Amino acid sequence: MNIITNTNYNGRLHLGYGDEGSVSKCLGKSINAYRNFIFKFFTRLFSISMDIEMGGKSICVNKVSLKKHLESIGLEGEDIEKINRIGYTTFIQQNEAKLIIQNDTLGENFSDKKRMKLFEKMIRQLEVNNTQAVKRYLRKGAYIDREFCKSEPTGKLYLVNFKEMKKWIFGVGSEFKIYSYTPLALAAEKENQSVAKFIAKAKDNDISSDKKETFKYRDHSHCYGYGNHFNWTTEREKFEKVTNRDGIIILTEIPVEHCLELHP
Repeated sequence: MNIITNTNYNGRLHLGYGDEGSVSKCLGKSINAYRNFIFKFFTRLFSISMDIEMGGKSICVNKVSLKKHLESIGLEGEDIEKINRIGYTTFIQQNEAKLIIQNDTLGENFSDKKRMKLFEKMIRQLEVNNTQAVKRYLRKGAYIDREFCKSEPTGKLYLVNFKEMKKWIFGVGSEFKIYSYTPLALAAEKENQSVAKFIAKAKDNDISSDKKETFKYRDHSHCYGYGNHFNWTTEREKFEKVTNRDGIIILTEIPVEHCLELHP
């Protein structure tokens, strides 16, 4: 079954389309949408806007912008009257055979900042194994392959890769652990095969770069009268690669001395 995904970005409604097991493809031009109560009131009053039902929510959109959107996906602009009667989702489903779907994914239309916000929300949902929420954020445009880190014992999430962690670790503690993940590695650790297979499919099953690494940090910093001297030592304790074993995506530990890619 195909799913319509919607994301608000810079005052416009961006729509995606695709089957429930894949990342959404961009569905035509974005639509000018109104979220401010005053704008909604006056644009409705002068018949500039209309409400469309989508994802269980009513969204106020500009009529002219909606017409341009419909034309960009191979439908008639005048069909907005049908949408007004039966709803946008039902209308699209009835005209699925006519749709023009773009090749770029929905997320490719967004800034890095927007995608990182979606990425953070997705990771937090993955940590609690909320499968449907994770897939929803991935469809909306969250990154699928960004590395991130967690510290122990605080459990704090850092949306940077391990090389960048040294900018953030001051004050964490004198000795602690850092876990470096990709989203697929976390899904495998959580034994969430539904999410793991969703991500692997979005990556065309190229999981060669996916891994979890465990590092031990020791802080040997000193404070002198003329300032601070920072000195951390790092030890890689564990290296786990994401592997596909008979259709099951798992983490497989590799001896640290056999790792080919070492962080400085």
